[in-house]
Amino acid sequence: MTEREIIIYKTRPKLILLSITLCGFAWFQLLSILIIKSVNTQFGVLSISFIICFETLSLTALYYFLTMRGIKLSGKTLCVYHLYLPMREEFTFEEIRSLHQTKEKVIINEGVLSKSGYNFYHITTIILLKNDKVIKLYSIGEMDFKELNQTFQRLRRGEGKIKVQKRHIFLYLLDNLHDVFMTIFFLFITIGLGYALLFG
Repeated sequence: MTEREIIIYKTRPKLILLSITLCGFAWFQLLSILIIKSVNTQFGVLSISFIICFETLSLTALYYFLTMRGIKLSGKTLCVYHLYLPMREEFTFEEIRSLHQTKEKVIINEGVLSKSGYNFYHITTIILLKNDKVIKLYSIGEMDFKELNQTFQRLRRGEGKIKVQKRHIFLYLLDNLHDVFMTIFFLFITIGLGYALLFG
């Protein structure tokens, strides 16, 4: 393999995005099955509307899962790739003006369930090219980006030979620590609903 082909660093998608999209797909499919089972063969306008709504939401979740993107770094290029589709864009380091991440605080249910509401951060990874094209990714965590950016800067400066970096599962879970409990919750609800429908 040439220096250009060896993958030195590869990002992993955030756990919460994986769990929301996969569980969302399964959950809305199961809700459609629940409606189909409950109405037998007597479909009305309301039941058909709900089925169409749930199927649309399910397919939307599947679409977001399939179009999730990540970044691969090799000795000379940065590649933006789809995790589950054979599509990618490759750029030489000379084409890239900057690589940075923004963090925006989002508050949900402020004043409804509690005074402060539920806070989370919307993180965007931005690649700005020299031709002013902007590429935005939403699937890269903060620690993952820090490692990616450090490796990118070292490769760009040509700091000798850099070893292929493997990301350990512990660091991945640490980067996604606040998402682990939500993921377990989503899995618990999805498995519970599936079990009740299939075996209940």
